[in-house]
Amino acid sequence: MNKNVLKIVLSQCLSRFGDNIEYIALCMLCYKITGNVISIGIVSVISAIPNIIFTLFGGAVSDRYDKKSLMSICEIVRAIVILTIPIMQKYNQIYIIYIVSFIVSTAESFFEPCCSGYMSCMLNEEEYSKVSGIANSAYQIVSIIGLTAGGFFISILGNYNAFYFDAFTFLVSAIVCLSIEKCEIEVKSDNTNLLGEIKDGIKEVFSQKKNIINLVLLIVISILISPLEPYITEYMNQAVGSLSKDFGIGVMFAILSIGVIIGNLLAVICNKDTKNKKKIITCAILTSIPGIMCISCKNIFLLGCGILIVGITSGCLRTVSVVNVILSVDKSYRSRTSSIILLITLCISPLATMIASTCISYKHLNIFWDFEIAFIIILAIVWWITYNDNEERCVEAE
Repeated sequence: MNKNVLKIVLSQCLSRFGDNIEYIALCMLCYKITGNVISIGIVSVISAIPNIIFTLFGGAVSDRYDKKSLMSICEIVRAIVILTIPIMQKYNQIYIIYIVSFIVSTAESFFEPCCSGYMSCMLNEEEYSKVSGIANSAYQIVSIIGLTAGGFFISILGNYNAFYFDAFTFLVSAIVCLSIEKCEIEVKSDNTNLLGEIKDGIKEVFSQKKNIINLVLLIVISILISPLEPYITEYMNQAVGSLSKDFGIGVMFAILSIGVIIGNLLAVICNKDTKNKKKIITCAILTSIPGIMCISCKNIFLLGCGILIVGITSGCLRTVSVVNVILSVDKSYRSRTSSIILLITLCISPLATMIASTCISYKHLNIFWDFEIAFIIILAIVWWITYNDNEERCVEAE
């Protein structure tokens, strides 16, 4: 693996480790200050707003300016801002947490497209396809460890002191970013303003029919995964005794994470086997159907099996679709492409969760699953036809 890309993966792992500790610490601190869970929901909304508003701008800025410097600045900003929470703890005001959450999420909106754009520009197509799946698995593992470690650090160090450790992870990440080489990419755009560059990026991505299909696949995956959180919580509360329901929920989420990790690793094989890629992806899309059917059954063993299947298929298909879209555009557009993909996920996931939660409340979740199965079958057919068309055009060109 390219040593600079290895450093970027390390930097993202450190950053995401810090993100998860920060998330646990913020949730517990919000509840401690206000005494209710509404403040936790407000923090979640405030954290999501910058990602939705600034992600596209982050991609455009990353494509135009030095990615190395931008990544380092973002991590330093996050470290400094996080430190204001323990420094100002004597004021014990919830609005400080709201402001910090907004600024930290804004910096993240620029950091993530920079990392993705840098990796895709420093590697060739075969290397990027392999590294992407491995890196996603590493991020998933780090997230699991981070959430667990967050509770541990808070119990040992206390709420406020945990933020010092969080800031330390961001500073180390910034140092790692400063040690990488610059990524010199010629900007292919006549626009001198960010809005024009964002428009060029969107046009570049959606000008290819295969990209539209891949993005639809990404949307379906988000819809497939998002309802599992409220569904697992509701099912375990009804089916399992009060003493073991929390443990059961944790086990189901762990199974989902393991499935996603396996799926990311399988994506490496899938991207490598270009000759059979059409068959593999179509089978992976259709494999999610028995997973959904198992989840919809009122049996805890089948629920676990279904969650594992959905985790594997979603992890694999997400990595493959993202890699396909990013590699289809010119290197000068790849940070913007990453930001478009991130924005789609950020918008679709909460919407799917809300719809699924409503269906669960009114006992109509089976309708949701039936609709998704029908859409998956249609998507598999469209993918098969589209991939055939692309292969025929390649043959004609040769």
